[in-house]
Amino acid sequence: WFWINRFLMENIINNLESKYLKFKLGKEQRDVLFSIFSFINNPDERQLTLCGKAGTGKTSILLLVVEYLKLLGLPYQLVAPTHKAKQVLSKSTDNDVMTVHQLLALKANINILDLDLNDLKFDSAYIDSIPVNGVLIIDECSMINDDLYDKLIESCTSKNCKIIACGDTRQLSPVKQTSLAKLFSIDNVYELSTVYRQSNDNPLLDLLTELRKNIEIYNLY
Repeated sequence: WFWINRFLMENIINNLESKYLKFKLGKEQRDVLFSIFSFINNPDERQLTLCGKAGTGKTSILLLVVEYLKLLGLPYQLVAPTHKAKQVLSKSTDNDVMTVHQLLALKANINILDLDLNDLKFDSAYIDSIPVNGVLIIDECSMINDDLYDKLIESCTSKNCKIIACGDTRQLSPVKQTSLAKLFSIDNVYELSTVYRQSNDNPLLDLLTELRKNIEIYNLY
């Protein structure tokens, strides 16, 4: 059954790739996409995180994930922690995107990046938009602090909704938090490591990679 499912899934990936992408997926990207599709089909798995630096194809993977969910007829919602991230994700996937603030119907005076559940207040007519028996896709998840993560897990569990998170461990971390976002430490974490956006002979690639490895260098400028 595994090989039959793998064959069918590869055909689906090929069809989605040819229809929605202008390039061919690399082996690493295909393997990660297969793992995400398998996660979606597994009723026992609840959370998955896709991580990788810029240029590894995270956004393209999310685009194909959305199209796969449409193919299955599963409800889904895309969210991002800020309005800027929301606009970027909406443009790249051609889908409606909400901020986490909007998703959880938080009051306007709550700073979503500096959330403290002790002060958390909801609108009186609180109705969230988490899809029942569906999938919540969170982009730029590095900014999701622990309190907000716990609230998202609580809300998604009550709606039997899976979470697919996407982000970069070297991007903005949660405010007032020294540790990485919890979404990077769950069991199902898949990393894209190969950069496709830059050509291998680009003289800037080595410099950018070194800067990313030694993030403290940024503080000098």
